Parts: sequence; C-alpha cells; structure tokens
Amino acid sequence: MDQTIIGSTVAGLGSTVLGHPLDTIKTHLQTNPSFHGPLHVVQTVKLGVFRGMIPPLINAVVTNTVMFSVFDQVQCNVNNPFAAGILS
Repeated sequence: MDQTIIGSTVAGLGSTVLGHPLDTIKTHLQTNPSFHGPLHVVQTVKLGVFRGMIPPLINAVVTNTVMFSVFDQVQCNVNNPFAAGILS
C-alpha cells in the first residue's frame, strides 16, 4: 500500500510538473499572436509558465493516489486483473 501511495504521488507530481508549463506555453501561443514560437514565450514569460500550478498539482496527486489505491485494493481482493480494472 505504501508503494502504491508513493508511486501515485510521484506520477501526479511528474505529470503536472511536466505538462502544466507546456500547456501554459500552448495557451500563450494560441491567445497572443505577437509570440513567434515556444522559445519566444519562454524567453518573455520566464518563470510565469509555472504560475497557477499548485491547484492542478494538488488535484493530480489526490486523484492519482485515490485511483491507484482503490485499484490496488480491488486487485488484491479479486483474482482477475481485468475485473479489478473494471470494478475500480
């Protein structure tokens, strides 16, 4: 159970830390035509690509922890992995 919690927390952290800045860069490119590419956004905005990351970070960690913990518990109680995935 502890390995499941640690693994799901790391997965939530990793997906958000890597995905959020890329999504922010994409949003800046779509909404502001003065940017000429992703590197121009990063040079202009700098650490602003990390603004607003805390709520999605908390959401991803909690969601992944609950999802993987429930799946792990169901898998321990059901012998069929396919059925465990459907039930969880």
